[in-house]
Amino acid sequence: MSIPGAIFGSIDKKDAIMYTLVIKKPPGLFKKPNFYSTFIMNKMFNKIKGFILEAKAEMLKVNWPTKKQTINYTGLVVAVSVVVAGFLGGLDSVFGYVLRTYIIK
Repeated sequence: MSIPGAIFGSIDKKDAIMYTLVIKKPPGLFKKPNFYSTFIMNKMFNKIKGFILEAKAEMLKVNWPTKKQTINYTGLVVAVSVVVAGFLGGLDSVFGYVLRTYIIK
């Protein structure tokens, strides 16, 4: 059985269709990689794969907070931020007043 175009198919005994794409490569454009470059690429991809697998394993160990805990912690962070901002603003005002009154006359 054939399909028009560059794709041809055949039906084997198990009724599975196999497709092959026919592409002509220009001579000299694609070179077969040597052993060293293949070894380096495999080593690099193995490191990346290992990192992803380790990261996934660590993410499964994480004890994620509930929605209620997240809301509580967010409120706590906002409240502490407001208090610290007020404290620093007050210090800035006091130091500004001292500078204007006693140092810069």
